[in-house]
Amino acid sequence: MSANKRFILNIIIVAAVICALIGALYALTRPEEKPPAPEEYTNGIEVFSVDPEAMTSARVSNKNGGYYLYKYNGSWRLEGFDGITLDSNMLDALTNTFSDVTSPQLVDETGENAAAFGLSSPEATVVIGTDGGERAFYIGGETPDGNGYYFSTDAGPEVYFMESYVADVAFLTARDYVSLGASFAAEDITEIRIAPKNGPPLHVVMNPDGAADQYGLLSYWTITEPEKRSASNSDVMTALLTPAAEMESTASGIYEDNAENRAALGLSSPDYSLDVTLGSGAASYLISPADGEYRYIIRDGAGYILRVDDEGCAFLASTMEQVAEKYLAMIDVADLSGVEMTANGETKVFTVLDGAGENASFYVDGRELGEDEFRGFYQQIVALLVNGVLDDAPAGETVGSITYTLNSGEKLRLDFAPYDERSYGVYINGRRQYSMLRKNVDKIFDLMKDI
Repeated sequence: MSANKRFILNIIIVAAVICALIGALYALTRPEEKPPAPEEYTNGIEVFSVDPEAMTSARVSNKNGGYYLYKYNGSWRLEGFDGITLDSNMLDALTNTFSDVTSPQLVDETGENAAAFGLSSPEATVVIGTDGGERAFYIGGETPDGNGYYFSTDAGPEVYFMESYVADVAFLTARDYVSLGASFAAEDITEIRIAPKNGPPLHVVMNPDGAADQYGLLSYWTITEPEKRSASNSDVMTALLTPAAEMESTASGIYEDNAENRAALGLSSPDYSLDVTLGSGAASYLISPADGEYRYIIRDGAGYILRVDDEGCAFLASTMEQVAEKYLAMIDVADLSGVEMTANGETKVFTVLDGAGENASFYVDGRELGEDEFRGFYQQIVALLVNGVLDDAPAGETVGSITYTLNSGEKLRLDFAPYDERSYGVYINGRRQYSMLRKNVDKIFDLMKDI
């Protein structure tokens, strides 16, 4: 390397070292940088503010009705229902919402376009009482984007924007504030009886050991009214127990239980009475005729009337056929003393002796059958699956019948008559109820020829 190049290289190295030292010195001695000041945060426009403890009352009216909440000796009460426990969480929602009312936006200062904002006929009105007086809030229409409502107060003409979660408190019903306690569970019901004003009652009772009349070993529910039958476990749960347990949960209004309200709400002449027996306790109801989309119900001893959805009361119109066991004659051989079959001008009588014992014996018209032969035959005539519920009477005379006699002496008689081209109607102990496919019934009667 030439002397000239070596000189230039040394100059570069020295310069680099000097720059590094200057950089390090600046890093050690520069003033501390401050982060940028945060943007000023605002809670919006304060419309009304008061200490929640200073709130003494709230009068609410909305599309669901009206009610009046007030403080008495430091505790909140609902007018007309002084003995009812109120939900503390809902009361907190009310006091927290309306003790500090702010708005993100002033929409109109003049109030001249009140009708355009739905405030000429408000969706809801909330009048808050305090130690210093009252303040009224008027909730108008929903904003076009669906994120809130317009509202105003009695303090001036200004129209504000109110967020939906705030407005929701104004649309609460009296029922929302009432703490009714935990309702019973469907699984706790052991008996249910529905009695319509016009028509036979439907009475279903649990029997954990199996149907008392042995008409359905698959069932642990027995229908006792309008006639004795086994019920379908799944149908009883779905059609009766679950909706009965959920009926009160659809309530959207609450009223004092007095003679005037009973008359006005149709409870002086109820459409139904409902009695529910639980594993521990019971509940009895009166249910009014339908009033549009609602009905009114009274639970015995509750002290109030509830407005509930008519749709939630649809189960009250359930019929026996809808909840009865769809397998006919599910009778264990152990509970059977005999079967008589008649079809095509022929009758055969089967006799069972000690069907569950070691010495069981089986006969047809006095002739003994082998156990396997009888059981194989019996399996085909005992599990009869219905095809549907009859809407009207079968068209013709009966073409055959099967009568099962139990050890208890009870009888189950099935009569079959033409219904349509594909089906027979089935009479159970003289009452028409179901349809069955013709081919399945004909197959059963054909078995008589081979045994």
